[in-house]
Amino acid sequence: LVLVCTLLAAAAADFTSVPHKNCKSLFDVKSLSASECELIEVEHSDEKKKACRFMSGTKPTIKITFVPNESGVTDLHTSVRAKFGKSTLPYAMTDFETCKHGNIACPLEAGKEYNYSQDFHIDASYPKVKRAVPSELEHWPRRQEGHLRGLLR
Repeated sequence: LVLVCTLLAAAAADFTSVPHKNCKSLFDVKSLSASECELIEVEHSDEKKKACRFMSGTKPTIKITFVPNESGVTDLHTSVRAKFGKSTLPYAMTDFETCKHGNIACPLEAGKEYNYSQDFHIDASYPKVKRAVPSELEHWPRRQEGHLRGLLR
């Protein structure tokens, strides 16, 4: 029992809580965390913010805890993109169709808390610059996005 508790504590310690912002969201996002994240302070639009620094060639995992504001969402996609200057580059994600391949049962119910996790690969060939990565949960039928603006670099 002590070994199991120790392993669970070690696994929980691998994730870093990432500051986030809900943008036009269908979801009340309770938390965003990431593995392989070194939390650093960065300048963003003349203000200091916390951000994750990821290493090239790694495969971090994001965890999102959220509560839908409405029921019946059946088509939910996850995306993670990097911002390089004015260009945006998607990170490779397997099984981005959250309802089909995620650890969430759809349709979603309003008011119920969901815990979603997904990994993404930061290819070693990507340019080695600061990366601002919006992590998004997108509800396509109405083209409304429930997305997070956690700065991941």
